[in-house]
Amino acid sequence: MRTNESPVKQGKRETRQGWLGASLQDIRHGAILLRREPGASSLIVMVLALGIGGNVAIFTLLKAAFLDPLPYRDAGRLVTIIENTGWVMPSVIRYQEIRDRNRTLERVAFGE
Repeated sequence: MRTNESPVKQGKRETRQGWLGASLQDIRHGAILLRREPGASSLIVMVLALGIGGNVAIFTLLKAAFLDPLPYRDAGRLVTIIENTGWVMPSVIRYQEIRDRNRTLERVAFGE
């Protein structure tokens, strides 16, 4: 941005230059500001890097946990047995009873 230029003149000049010229001017202005305050600039760059890295790590874990298929053969055929009391896993004794009386499932496993 030129110092003695009105906003109308600046808008006309940016329209003439187009988006590429305006973007290059913004990049030049940003580089000048980065050189002017190196301590603040390095802090800003580190905070941005940590933020981006944290987001990548979280989304990678979420993708592995919820979107990727389970690492079992025929993972779509897995079922979870839940007691009538809600989202509580059956006890070991209840598991053994289900396993012994099972006629439908190929295999029954217990885990927490």
